[in-house]
Amino acid sequence: MPYSTPYVIYDKGSVYSGMEFSITANNTTTEHEFAQTAMQAVVDLMKEYNINFVRVRLYEDSNTINQHSDFLLAYASFDKSKDKWEVMAKERRMTIEERTITTNWQLYREKFIEDGFLNEEKLKEFLLKGFQNASSLKDNPVSDYTNIKQIHLPWVGQNNNYKITND
Repeated sequence: MPYSTPYVIYDKGSVYSGMEFSITANNTTTEHEFAQTAMQAVVDLMKEYNINFVRVRLYEDSNTINQHSDFLLAYASFDKSKDKWEVMAKERRMTIEERTITTNWQLYREKFIEDGFLNEEKLKEFLLKGFQNASSLKDNPVSDYTNIKQIHLPWVGQNNNYKITND
């Protein structure tokens, strides 16, 4: 596949009659590279393990494997029995600020569950205060958050209709 890049397998698990893998690929930067790298991994792993179904999840890096789905760059699966691909890819990687917000959102969200629901306003207020005192939050590589006026869980667009045909 012309846009695929080298990848590293970090995690594998059995899924019924097939297998599921978590991978990273540091040199990927575009939606096409994310999708085609995940797809190439599916093809390679089906051959290596001689199985009829493979699911691959491409993550931002090894620290984000099996973490919040916002860290997922691409998802690809192929089912030989149905001759069917399923592929999703994000438009881009997260920025440092988005990664920091997402990491801290996930880290502190449980503290703001009230009557079974997340109180997002209180969580946002807590994070905003924390970013203004940067040393108080985990995984905060950006030195100046004092200008942040609004906190929200980042959403990087994704294409769930990445078309693959076998014709």
